[in-house]
Amino acid sequence: MAMEIRTLLNIEHTSLLDAFNLSFSDYLLPFHLTMDQLESKWRAERIRSELSVGVFEGDRLIAFILHGAQEIDGQLVVYNGGTGVIPEKRGLGLVGQMYAFIQPILIQRDVRQVVLEVLSENYPAIRAYEKLDFLKLRKLSCYSGLVVPNTTCTDVDVRPLDRSDLHLLASFWDIRPTWQNSAYAIAAVGEDAVSLGAYKDDTLMGYIVFHPHLNKIYQIAVVQDARRKGVGTQLVMAANTYCTGKLIITNVDAQALDFGLFLNTLGLDMYIQQYEMEKRFID
Repeated sequence: MAMEIRTLLNIEHTSLLDAFNLSFSDYLLPFHLTMDQLESKWRAERIRSELSVGVFEGDRLIAFILHGAQEIDGQLVVYNGGTGVIPEKRGLGLVGQMYAFIQPILIQRDVRQVVLEVLSENYPAIRAYEKLDFLKLRKLSCYSGLVVPNTTCTDVDVRPLDRSDLHLLASFWDIRPTWQNSAYAIAAVGEDAVSLGAYKDDTLMGYIVFHPHLNKIYQIAVVQDARRKGVGTQLVMAANTYCTGKLIITNVDAQALDFGLFLNTLGLDMYIQQYEMEKRFID
């Protein structure tokens, strides 16, 4: 049967879910999404069906690239939220063919940058992306674990984050969050995300944003002068009371060694590493 490449406009999410789960069933880190998880991913990563692409045999989706989009600093940036090819259709160069199809559409929409993450040990995928002119930007680490109880006491009060303090958050960062942990992704999650602040005399000293149903931390940061004083620990302990099971935090810049050690002390261990990669279009 002939194959057809087209955008994912009007794609049935049941069809996409089947293709997604089959494509990742033998992945280096196999995983399986429910429909609710796929819908959550679609919202959080701002997936745009008209900027995403698939390969079809008849009505069957056999390969896909999911693209989210967000205007950042006046430019439309696209995020590859997942590239998949079902096992029996690999080796046909479908990823390159999909990007050859979608790239003119992206450029026409004034997209100038595409970013993605790929497992550091997925050498075939890395080579494929490098052939498509993607460059490695940085290495990322992902952590997971049951939080170890900690009775560290500080003189801060952890409570819901005051919206009037939102403008301060980026000033606490040492490292820029990746797409999945960005303010744009958190905004897309909406009320499912919980934000807590650590206050001392009504001054914000640190904050944490997490998804209690996914047990996922999106962002955590402490003002420079308040670090190593238990503020971060108290924030994680507070977040953990909302969650059940293992906490996860993905795509931590691998150069943030002190932060990695901090997570280790709380019971979270690194389980995979990824590369953040970028392709820029030139007029």
